Amino acid sequence: MSLLKRLIVKHLTLTTYQIGVLVARTHRVLKSHTDAVLAPYDLTSVDWAIIGLLHDDKRTGMKLSVLSEELGVEAPFITLRIKRLQDRNLVSITAGKTDKRERLATITSAGSELVTTIEPILRKESRKWLRGAGPLDVKGFITVMKTVTLNDQND
Repeated sequence: MSLLKRLIVKHLTLTTYQIGVLVARTHRVLKSHTDAVLAPYDLTSVDWAIIGLLHDDKRTGMKLSVLSEELGVEAPFITLRIKRLQDRNLVSITAGKTDKRERLATITSAGSELVTTIEPILRKESRKWLRGAGPLDVKGFITVMKTVTLNDQND
């Protein structure tokens, strides 16, 4: 029996390192499936997260530093990804209103259209990946992810 199957069978008595294996494997599987859906649109999962956050943010723009914090990555990485998205006319960058050194990212209409195209496709595909997990299981999984993230921000 494979390590993964053994871990799934004895899920109530997992060690911390076994849980770590499941977390890492789950991340890789979900990222791989997501990347496969995004590939025809020439987007990475990080690009998708960026344009999704900007799509949700209907205000006057999001600071690049806030995007960096939200995604838990370094600012130079966000700058590179934003530049690529800007070159594709999916996001725009403007200077801050009070501090001209500040850079604000906003989604363009092309970026918003892309979100409304891809989101239903990813939702439909995710049902395949989550086959066998009920709605309460999925809700619990999301709750755990939110809790871990919030606790990390509070530390």
